Amino acid sequence: MHLESSFLMRAASVVLFAAMNAACFGQVTWKRVFGAFDHDVAYDIVRTSAEEYVVVGSTGSFGNGSSDVYLFKVDSNGVRLWSKTYGAMQVDGGKALVETSDGGFVIAGSTNRNTTNGYDGLLLKVGPSGDPEWERTYGGPDWDLFNDVALTADGGLLAVGQTYSEGVGGDAWIVRLDAAGDTLWTSHFGASGEDEANSIISTLDGGAAWTGSVNDRSDAEVVKLDETGLIEWEIQVGGDSMEIGRDIIQTLDGGYSVVGATKSFASVVEQYHFKLDGSGSFQWEKHWGQVNHQEGFKHVQLPTGEYAAIGKVFGFGAGGSDMFLLKSDVNGDFILGQTQGGEDDEEGFALIRSYAGYVLCGVTESYGAGLDDIFLVKTNEIGFTDSDDVLTTFDPLTTNDLTSSSVSSLTLFPSPSSGPLTVRADERLRELAIWDVTGRQVFEQRSQGLDVRLDLDLPDGTYVLTATTVQGQVLRQAFILQRP
Repeated sequence: MHLESSFLMRAASVVLFAAMNAACFGQVTWKRVFGAFDHDVAYDIVRTSAEEYVVVGSTGSFGNGSSDVYLFKVDSNGVRLWSKTYGAMQVDGGKALVETSDGGFVIAGSTNRNTTNGYDGLLLKVGPSGDPEWERTYGGPDWDLFNDVALTADGGLLAVGQTYSEGVGGDAWIVRLDAAGDTLWTSHFGASGEDEANSIISTLDGGAAWTGSVNDRSDAEVVKLDETGLIEWEIQVGGDSMEIGRDIIQTLDGGYSVVGATKSFASVVEQYHFKLDGSGSFQWEKHWGQVNHQEGFKHVQLPTGEYAAIGKVFGFGAGGSDMFLLKSDVNGDFILGQTQGGEDDEEGFALIRSYAGYVLCGVTESYGAGLDDIFLVKTNEIGFTDSDDVLTTFDPLTTNDLTSSSVSSLTLFPSPSSGPLTVRADERLRELAIWDVTGRQVFEQRSQGLDVRLDLDLPDGTYVLTATTVQGQVLRQAFILQRP
C-alpha cells in the first residue's frame, strides 16, 4: 500500500510548521467518547459560530426505544454542554444535520414508529438548545429513508435518500420542502436495480446537486437539478465493478467534488475521489487503498484548494479498521493520511474544519463501555493529536432521559425504592444487569421467572436496569434508589 511511504515523506515536511502553529496559537487537540451500554454512533457534525460542535447520530443507550435520534453539543475542548434524544418505543435514527438561520438545527433520518411495513423519512427541527419545534415524516407504504439534508437559499430544505414506495426496486429520492417542513415537490430516479441518493447540496445558481449510486452500486452518479427539481444534467462515473458516491461539495472553481468507494481498480474496496466541472464534464479521479479495504464518507475543500476526507481504513492503524483522515491537493493527489483508533474497530463518518485543524466523528469499539460508542476527535492541521489519551464521557441516566420503558412488558417497583426492588416482565427472564449514571455495570444476576426480587447493596442514585428474556429480547427501565 503506497500510503505509508507517501505519508512519511509528506508528514515530515509539515511537522515543523504544525509545531510552530501550536506554539503560536495554543492549539488544543483531544479525543472523546460518548455513550453507555448499548450501540451509539455519530453520523454528522456542524460547527457553530462560537467554535462549538453539534453532533447527531443514533443511540441505543438513552431515550425511549431500541434506537433514538441522539443530538449533543460540545465546546471547543470537547466538553459536553447538553444532550437530547428524540424518539418513541420503536426505531428512530439521525443521519444528517444542518444549522438554520435562527441558530437551531434540522435533523434528517428515519423512523418506523408510524408504519408496520418499513420506515419513513424523518425530519426534526430543534432550537439552539435542542428543544423540539416540529417533527415530520415522509414516505409511502414501503421503506423510505433520508440520508442527508441541506438548506436552500430561501430558508427551505432539501432531503435525499432512498424510496421503495415509488419507482422500481429502490430509487434515489429527493424531497424539496419549505422552512416548516411542508413538501413542495418530490422526485425519484432509478431503473430496475437499486439506486440511492446519499448526499445533496444547494448550488450557487439556486438549484441542487446530489450524488449516490445506480443499478445496485455499479456506478457513482451525480445529478444536477434546477430549482424546480428538473434535471439539468447527470453523469455516471466508474469502472467495471462497484462505485458509490457518498458526499458531494461544490468546489471553489464552481465544479463538483465527490468522495466515496470503488472496487474497479483493485481486488478490494478503495477510497474514491473524482472531480467534475460546473457543467458536469468529468475532470479527474483518484483512488487509494490497493491492498487494504478503504472507504471515504465526507470531505471538505480548504481555502487553498486542497481537500480533507474522512473514512475508514483496514490494516493501516492500530486495529482492524481505523478512522482515517486523508488530505489531498487541488488535483486530488495524495498529501498525507492519519489514523485514529485502538485495537478494535473504528469508522469515521463526518468531519468539520475547525480552528487550526479538524473535528472528526464516527464510532468506536476500542474505547468506552458500550457495544459501540461515539468517537469524537479534534486534530491539528496534519491529523495528529497531542495525546493518545481518550476521555470517556457518559450521559447522566436521569429519569428525564428514560421516563418510559422501551417496551411495555417490563415494570420496576417501587421507584423510588428504599431497598428491595421487584422486576416484573411478561416474558421469562434470563439475565439482569444494572448500570450507574456513568454507564458502568454495577450489578448482574442470572434469573428465571416473571417476577424477580433484588436486594441491592448500591449507593442512592439513578440507575438503568436491563433485562434479557429467554427469547433474547433486551428490555430496559430507569429507577431510583433513595433510602430514608
